[in-house]
Amino acid sequence: MLLYNHKFLFTGDHLAWSARLNQLIAFRNVCWYSWSELIKSMGQLTNYSFEWVLPGHGRRYHADAETMQHQLQQCIEWMEAS
Repeated sequence: MLLYNHKFLFTGDHLAWSARLNQLIAFRNVCWYSWSELIKSMGQLTNYSFEWVLPGHGRRYHADAETMQHQLQQCIEWMEAS
């Protein structure tokens, strides 16, 4: 992942928007290393402020920084439950 200008998070295959779930999601089926490590990595993202999630695959997402943090937390909870 790459954070540019504290606004744009380029996520590769790590994170994208799900229109079906109406939330940010991670892709377990392409997580080749460790789902639990991916969850930890997502938790570290809560230390940063950004407004755009720009994935290599999947839908992009834009929100103010506060909403983005809420969405990120919701994604982490969804990952922990799956």
